[in-house]
Amino acid sequence: MQPEFRSRVHRVDLELRPQDWPGVAPVRARWSDTRKGVSATMTTFDMRIDGKPARAAEGLTVLDVAREAGADIPTLCFLEGLPGYGACRLCVVELAPQNGSPTGRGKIVASCAHAASPGLDVRTRTREVDLVRHTVMDLLLARCPESDEVRQMASRLGVERSSYAPDARHDKCVLCGTCVRVCAQVGACAISAAGRGPSREVVTPFREPSTACIGCLSCAKACPTKNIAFEADNGRVRIWGREFEKVACPKCGRLGGTRDQIAFYAKRHGWDEATMSLCDACKRAETSMTFFGLMRL
Repeated sequence: MQPEFRSRVHRVDLELRPQDWPGVAPVRARWSDTRKGVSATMTTFDMRIDGKPARAAEGLTVLDVAREAGADIPTLCFLEGLPGYGACRLCVVELAPQNGSPTGRGKIVASCAHAASPGLDVRTRTREVDLVRHTVMDLLLARCPESDEVRQMASRLGVERSSYAPDARHDKCVLCGTCVRVCAQVGACAISAAGRGPSREVVTPFREPSTACIGCLSCAKACPTKNIAFEADNGRVRIWGREFEKVACPKCGRLGGTRDQIAFYAKRHGWDEATMSLCDACKRAETSMTFFGLMRL
């Protein structure tokens, strides 16, 4: 009997969730999760996670398989729905040396960006892994001393204070690039990273209000340290130096996405603007009525 394997197929959807932000309807990145066992067309293979056998499949990363196996691997830059990037390096694991390894040493890799493959022997807690994570948190704690998320992660990994002088800018950005990648996935491409080294920062083009921004708040929602400032009140959204008007659902009056956001999605995906202006509940109701109408034909 073939063992059950709960697989994940990463795919970004867009979903307006007013309940996530009072008065705001952000775009939420999510993944489609089958979790119904191995597909007949899916190639599966065996790995080992911390000495225990684990079932894996093509298209999954080491992080996917390790978490399915119950391993506790910390992450800051990883976001479900986006491909692994390995920016924060907290998710590093050690791969046991393979036969014929010239050094006989294990290999340290970012588990979120390393593809699972047959025969991998993954160790999520070794002296080398702990040293890398400790060093990363030591540096991040100096760079972002005011970030609650960074301090909590540092405490979790046993780093109570940094051995470096704190960054005088009191910036909470860990330079993970998640906001830029989410914005690109949405299709707006309104922000990017500029500069090099410790002076690198996320900005709009030429640091001017970006005409490409649609006010969807995807970047702010995805930021692991809540560094991206925005305001949302009285039917308006302000972010990246621009102000956007939120559209009320024509049926129930509930505020949804911004006018720029709705127009962007309608043009990009060929959707009807009138339908896009509906709130989630009214969209579902309209879809249900359409479905039952087709059933009666």
